[in-house]
Amino acid sequence: MTAKHITLVAVGDSLPYGRADCGFCQTFVDLFRTAVSRHGHVLVTERNLSEHTGIDSGDLRRQMHSNRSLRRAVAGASVITVTIGHNDPPWNNDHDSCDGSGGYPHADYSKYGAGCVDAIASLFRSNLDSILKTIVTLRAGRATILRITNDYNDSIGDPVIPRSAYAVVKPFYDRDAAIARELARKYHGICIDTYHAFNGAKGDRDAGPLLAQDHTHPNAKGHELIARLLVRAGYRPLFP
Repeated sequence: MTAKHITLVAVGDSLPYGRADCGFCQTFVDLFRTAVSRHGHVLVTERNLSEHTGIDSGDLRRQMHSNRSLRRAVAGASVITVTIGHNDPPWNNDHDSCDGSGGYPHADYSKYGAGCVDAIASLFRSNLDSILKTIVTLRAGRATILRITNDYNDSIGDPVIPRSAYAVVKPFYDRDAAIARELARKYHGICIDTYHAFNGAKGDRDAGPLLAQDHTHPNAKGHELIARLLVRAGYRPLFP
């Protein structure tokens, strides 16, 4: 008897991308594919469509509406991971409303006050809501393992970021993590809390041991940790 065959699609920014970023390790997408296959006794085809392009939530929102190839891939995927938001904060973004093209590694953190946090969070909420709504619409009621990974704080411990900036950047990660958790519930997915797994319960720990030399992308240990969180979240509603 031929085994059932399903597809896993990963969408988002470069954190799931792997390749040279983690020394060509197995990414959390690779590891989760293997776990789903073993648990469900199915063949799983993996399509890691994450981008190493500086993509932010607005970019992914537009792609989800207009990119036919991406939409077909999502429509046909029984397992979907969404990783987006790392390039939304103003120090990682060249067209934000806080300081425009200013940012890492020479960001002016004095411009990232409460008003900036509110503006970025509101835009991120709108974009992620649209992304997840589109995914659910494309899946048309079919059982889907939908997992949204929130963003960890890679600013703490980065040698080019002053310690005085830590208190400035933390509210961005706090807000975005809460938004990802809220919207995952809204669309019957599960938020994978990489933020507190990497940065500790208070969100103030250097994630360096889990990051590559660029202090941005997960290293092999980081990918393994995210994969464990995905496995811990289970395989419903596709498998018990």
